[in-house]
Amino acid sequence: MIAVAPRSHSNLLATSRGIVGVLLATNEELPVVGSQQVVRIAFPGEESVLADTVVAFHRQSRSGERWPAAGLEFTLPDERRDSLVKRFARFREPTYVPDELLASD
Repeated sequence: MIAVAPRSHSNLLATSRGIVGVLLATNEELPVVGSQQVVRIAFPGEESVLADTVVAFHRQSRSGERWPAAGLEFTLPDERRDSLVKRFARFREPTYVPDELLASD
């Protein structure tokens, strides 16, 4: 489960195309780049949704400043997920990455 919250290390992931996935911040082993992952994204207020994703990239930690993370790009459309994502993004700005980091670009 990936919990996104106002102060969590995990967050929504965005490019110039808008919100495209979720950033999974963890000190555990990161999933392999290119692998398919079905993840549950938990939003504040006990709402959650399953999301089909592909691991697009890894981000290394930087001197205690941020956690290692995997960029998980959404692979299938989902109206409920997109609705929850848009609602959450009004309260917390997504983590932006360059378009070229993602598998579909």
